[in-house]
Amino acid sequence: MRIFRTVTVLPTALLATTAASVGAQDFSIPSTISAEAQAAARMFTLEGRLGVLPLPDDVKGWRQAWEANEEAQKAEGQAIVARLGTSVHEITLGGVPALDLRPRSWKDNGKVLLYAHGGAYTSSPTANLSIASP
Repeated sequence: MRIFRTVTVLPTALLATTAASVGAQDFSIPSTISAEAQAAARMFTLEGRLGVLPLPDDVKGWRQAWEANEEAQKAEGQAIVARLGTSVHEITLGGVPALDLRPRSWKDNGKVLLYAHGGAYTSSPTANLSIASP
């Protein structure tokens, strides 16, 4: 059996990023490249990667951002699981929700791999199937 507990973490430096400061690019995009290349490069800025984050004291805004991230990650993970043929079973280990993931060609060899994607517990296991699917 494979057991996974996964989480998603924003780096501490990004927690200080606010709606007022995220608009600034975190690197320079050269004006000497095409408009298409500039647009592609903007996807890698903080704003392009994360969108505009709420102010630190905006609890409702952070809840909405968290929920939107959960839904986006769940959809991505479900697509990957379907493509790979991975079986997913929600289980509980010691009161902690976890996932039992098995690849399409899985055969029981008596071994278990415990995968813990850590740093903080801010996301549900089902929201991280894309990084845990065998």
